[in-house]
Amino acid sequence: MTLVFGLLPSIAAAETNTADANATDADSTDASLNIESAPKDVEASFGEIVNIRTSEVYTDLAVAAAEAQSGDRLKLGEGNCTLYKVASEGHTKGKDLTFEGSGTDKTSWNVGAEVPDPTYFGTEYNGDYSFDGAGTVTFKNMTLRSGSANYLGFIRADNTVVDGCVVDGKTFYWGYQSATFTDTTFNAPSGDYAIWTYCSPIMTFNGCTFNASGKVINVYTDAGAGKNNITVNVNNCTFNSSSFLGLYKQALNINDSNMGDYKYVISFTGNNTVTAERDKVTCTQLFGFGGKSGNNTGRSDVSIDGKLVYSGGKMLTHDYTDGEHEGNFVDQNDYVWEQRDDGWYCTAHAKCGYCGWPLEETVKATSVDKNNCTEKGERVYTATFTHKCFNPQTKTEALDPIGHDWGEPEYSWAKQGDDWYCTAHAKCGYCGWPLEETVKATSVDKNNCTEKGERVYTATFTHKCFNPQTKTEALDPIGHDWGEPEYSWAKQGDDWYCTAERVCNRDASHIEKETVKASYTVAVPATTEKEGEGAYTAVFENQAFETQVKTEPIAKLPATPSDSGSPSGPADSDNPSKSPDTAQSQLDKTGDATLVVLPAVAAIAAGSALCIGFAARRRKSC
Repeated sequence: MTLVFGLLPSIAAAETNTADANATDADSTDASLNIESAPKDVEASFGEIVNIRTSEVYTDLAVAAAEAQSGDRLKLGEGNCTLYKVASEGHTKGKDLTFEGSGTDKTSWNVGAEVPDPTYFGTEYNGDYSFDGAGTVTFKNMTLRSGSANYLGFIRADNTVVDGCVVDGKTFYWGYQSATFTDTTFNAPSGDYAIWTYCSPIMTFNGCTFNASGKVINVYTDAGAGKNNITVNVNNCTFNSSSFLGLYKQALNINDSNMGDYKYVISFTGNNTVTAERDKVTCTQLFGFGGKSGNNTGRSDVSIDGKLVYSGGKMLTHDYTDGEHEGNFVDQNDYVWEQRDDGWYCTAHAKCGYCGWPLEETVKATSVDKNNCTEKGERVYTATFTHKCFNPQTKTEALDPIGHDWGEPEYSWAKQGDDWYCTAHAKCGYCGWPLEETVKATSVDKNNCTEKGERVYTATFTHKCFNPQTKTEALDPIGHDWGEPEYSWAKQGDDWYCTAERVCNRDASHIEKETVKASYTVAVPATTEKEGEGAYTAVFENQAFETQVKTEPIAKLPATPSDSGSPSGPADSDNPSKSPDTAQSQLDKTGDATLVVLPAVAAIAAGSALCIGFAARRRKSC
């Protein structure tokens, strides 16, 4: 592997006076002692190292590390220190150690060689192996100094924690399992990266600030490429990257070309403030691929606040991007109108000015009518969009005159002669135009034969704004308009009955009806030579009905040997002849003997004996 190193800043090595080895009985010390139980007010003087757990004071960092137990916290005084070229075996290997400085302006830690050897540029020779095999190494409240050469850092430590520090220079190696940076400021070399995610499967930045020119974080690896997913977490960080010779990249420059079947899993949370180059593919200054298509092979998943926004080499959404946040959309002047059941809608189209991401917005248009009562006008539809890149759009439709909006009409009646007239008045609510119409009313009588009724006058107007009006007058009963009477006969036993009936022409439910029993008289007596004739007379109490007469023949009288030529009574009892007494009886009931008196007298004179005998027999049969 060919590596290129730059110059490491000049630093002064810490004094290496060996402390009294007998001052601490290592065998009597519990390696698992919690450092939080140690005194917290111990301060290290210039060039001193204090083990907080034991209160032991050292001037040689290597000795302090060698005598420290896993979990110890070493407080560093003012000055520059390093463990470069100190073997991890017997010093840091297998230990969890915390190194706490006296302030970023007082304590410095040199990462790697004071001056990297140019002979070994392009190799890992200048890397710092002083924590090879260490557990978790924590740096607090100090400045960590590196150079601008490649492959600098703490090689093969399991985990590194950097808290409240300043990191000057560029580094590659920070933890082969994890590296966590909290409240740390990175000052990158001019035109170079501050850090590579080179060897750490999980690298986390919390509340960090990056000051750089053109480059900030390079998300790339050789050591873990194609072996596992690599996670990078960024939370509430600030990126200040100014231009370097007019060229600069995103806060996180990603190259996933050698990840094989694995991915970079990058998570942004909180409020991350970025000033850097905007990527044309991701449309953000936060992350990108440095403008190189070969770096974007679909092996990166990027989430923002838990939402996956980039995967498979493309954006899944645009709402996280600088283009969205800055509203840098270019109106395509492509507006499409569509009429739906509930009105007109307009759809606008735009594209992001950075990446070309399409923007589409559809809104329902509002309308305003511009016309009057008598003239044609127009309806103007206006579509107003929420996105600032779109201009309001209008669409017009021709309108017919709206016509007058007549108010509530008023009506007045006036009589002229025997006729009634109604006048209607109205006024347009829009323009005030008056409208008047007078019509002659038609009438309909609503009464009957026996009860009072009314005459209804109806005024019907030609203008549609006027409703029909009615006026009523009281009417007396009109009386019956009887039709001609009809008569019908019906026989009951030996008697005949006559029924008279008439119907009102105005109301068929009005009927007068009367039924009377007819009286019988012999109009022409029967003889042995000639039939006689009997008459039934029906006389009605209702003077509107006329007297009705019905006649029936009387059979000839049979001749007898004893009295040839003398009339004899009817042999058939069904003969409708009646005795004089019976006839007289009927006359007594009706009171009308006009038709029968003279014929009866004549019959009696012609054959009184025969008639008396016949009557006797007739009465007996009845």
